[in-house]
Amino acid sequence: MTATVTVCIPAYRAASFIAQTVIGVLRQTHSDLRVVVAIDPPDDGSPCGTATALAPLMADRRLSVRTNPKRLGWAENVNSMLRDVTTPYFCFLPHDDIWSPLYLERLMVALAAQPQAIIAYCDILRFGATPPTRKSVILPQGANRVTGLLHFLLQGTEAQMWRGLTRASALARVPGFPTDRHLGFVVECEYALALHGVGAVVHVPQTHYFKRIYAQDTISASRARMLLPLEDCRLGWQEHDRRMQRLLGEALDDMQAEAADRTLCMAAKESALLRRFQQFVQPALTANELSRAEAALQLCAASTDPVAGQVAANLHLVLQAHWQAQDTPLNAATAARDAWQAGSTFGSVLAHAQALARQDRPLEALERATEAMRIGHCDDTRPAQMLIDEIYAGLGWDVQT
Repeated sequence: MTATVTVCIPAYRAASFIAQTVIGVLRQTHSDLRVVVAIDPPDDGSPCGTATALAPLMADRRLSVRTNPKRLGWAENVNSMLRDVTTPYFCFLPHDDIWSPLYLERLMVALAAQPQAIIAYCDILRFGATPPTRKSVILPQGANRVTGLLHFLLQGTEAQMWRGLTRASALARVPGFPTDRHLGFVVECEYALALHGVGAVVHVPQTHYFKRIYAQDTISASRARMLLPLEDCRLGWQEHDRRMQRLLGEALDDMQAEAADRTLCMAAKESALLRRFQQFVQPALTANELSRAEAALQLCAASTDPVAGQVAANLHLVLQAHWQAQDTPLNAATAARDAWQAGSTFGSVLAHAQALARQDRPLEALERATEAMRIGHCDDTRPAQMLIDEIYAGLGWDVQT
């Protein structure tokens, strides 16, 4: 049987879970595939154990395993596997995540139905150290490429789709993950944006992907980036910012986007990148980032597109986090209110609820938190539930009645 899909699994210190990951691939209902595991050896030369854990599975001829001569890092390890893709489709699968048996079948059907699409992806269920939560980057069904790109930007350029099923023809224009000097600073988001510039991206609103979450004391790749010295974090974000700006321009050029669409996409990109600055560098913006947020809000105010309100809401949330970090609660409360009024997303409604609670307005905060729970079916609603529990406790209400 000729394989149609190459599954690329980059592995690093994966002995305790790699077998479960690979078994999930070998049991796919779409079975004409090849599985490539590339093991990155530990820097300190200590035993890895990943190859040993896979030894019982090597009887399946679809599986091949190799160990890199030296540590490449996760982005370059991924790229090393892409150079060997000879099948019409390929997938990435991190070494500790799991697919349902229908994962490839459902995504293959989605791509077959849309020949112009370059990648299809589904929703994620996060499991492990936290209660199971569903994560989704929602793209409108049947929308044009510009609309899909805008919604990707609106949702923070989260790179959920990089885990999807991709046509190998994309590699001619997007050969792999960018590499940098900053531990691969969210390069998966850059890769996802580059894919939008190649063709349509299809969201399959079903949950067939399971992402393992670790306890807070476990240092994952993303957490390791946050522990870098502040100046290294700043330089990593600046490099990421420049590349995202370039990639967005290239994607909009490829789509021949109209001026109004370009303006709104640029404003949405600003909200995503400034939020990432707060996540990885520091919550308080510098004067330069603050002026960028204000300029993007002006672009939203000049737009007649209904989506402009959602972009503005995201920008107001950035400002709220900034003012909270600056210990100016009145400004933070105003920004939270402005976010809610601009666009009723889960994040903006929750932020307004939290601001009301801090102002000792519990009943109004309870109404907003309950509304956040109602609209947050594809978000992690635990912060809203925690706020509701705190309000109940503060009011002396018995949650059992």
